[in-house]
Order: sequence, then structure tokens, then C-alpha cells
Amino acid sequence: METDSRTRVLIADGQPLVRKAIGAALDGEVDLTVVAEAFDGLQVVPESLRSHPDVIVLNADLPSCDGIEVTRRLLEESPDCRVIVIGDRDHENTIERAVEAGACGYLSQLCSLSDLIEATRAASRGESTVPRALLGGLLTRLLDVRRERDEAVEKLKLLSRQEHTVLELLAQGHSNNGIAEALTISPATARTHVQRILAKLGVHSRLEAAAYARQGAIA
Repeated sequence: METDSRTRVLIADGQPLVRKAIGAALDGEVDLTVVAEAFDGLQVVPESLRSHPDVIVLNADLPSCDGIEVTRRLLEESPDCRVIVIGDRDHENTIERAVEAGACGYLSQLCSLSDLIEATRAASRGESTVPRALLGGLLTRLLDVRRERDEAVEKLKLLSRQEHTVLELLAQGHSNNGIAEALTISPATARTHVQRILAKLGVHSRLEAAAYARQGAIA
């Protein structure tokens, strides 16, 4: 029996007409085939596990669960799957979030169907697709984010084990009294720990310290 060598594609979009248009364009190519569709974010992972696509084309603004979060969940379940995110505009923040979530491609909804076809083929070959005009800015921002995270990790190494615990509670929104109660210490001791944490991190507010905790956890 001859094996089907076509690239298997799943399409996820909240608008039926868009799904049908994309599906017709991809199915019209001899090397591509649409194996499943999803109309909201919650459908995508189950449909992917059922149909085993090679490439998933999804809208960034899916109902129920947005495309960025869907991308994260997809790649947790199927790390080898390739995801292309389609946004309603060339929004730099959306592109950055999509790439950080693991998407291999990003296209604007203003792109042509031929652009989408080529991006799908590129994804199946393990290549990435990002609008050329935005590529330089994207790389700069990703490098900036990585540098900030590395700096956060280095500063967090200055904290003692107790201070790490206090910082975790602070990042969860606890007051000094709440930290004191959780750790069975006095409010004054909790306040001293917080002040030392702010000094070691070189920040001036609890909110900035919480941001460091988040950056350190992500890195």
C-alpha cells in the first residue's frame, strides 16, 4: 500500500468561512491535506491528538482559549508539531508571544493564501516564517528579554533560602503580616526580610521584586 506523503494540516479559526477558504486552498495543493478543523481554542489539542497533523494553522484570537496559550498546550502534548499563528495585524507583541510559546511561523490575516501555503510547506520542512519587516525588531526584543532574565537570575542568587521563600510569598501578593503568619515570624522580621530583598535586587517596590521573581522562574 502506498504511503500518503502529504503534509497533514489542522486549521483552527473561529470563523467558518475563513476555515473553509484556508482548507480549500491547502487541499488544492498536491503535497498538502487538511485532516481536521477546530472552531475554538479548547478543541485544538483534542483534535490534534486525534488527527496527528504535521502542521497546525491557528488564529491568534481563537474563542475560549487564545492561540498563544493553545500553542503552549499543543507543544507540551506534541513537541514535534509545527504551529503557524495568524494574527489580525503585524502586532509586534503578538509575534513575540507566539514565538516564545513555540510557534515556528507568524502571518498577518492580510497575507495572501499563497503566502500561507508557502509558510505551511516551510513549517513542514522545519523552517520558520516571520514577516521580513518585523524580523529584526523581533530578534532584538527576544535578546533583550533573555538578557533581562539572565540578570534577574544572577540577582536572585544573592538571596538566602529564607529570602527566596519570602519573595515567593511577596510575589503571591502577601502583605508583611501575611508573610509573618505563613512563616511563623514577627511582622517586623518579615518587613526586614522584604527590605533586604529590595536592596539586594536593587529595586524600590514590592511590585518590582515580584517581577524579578517571575523573570527568574521563567528563565
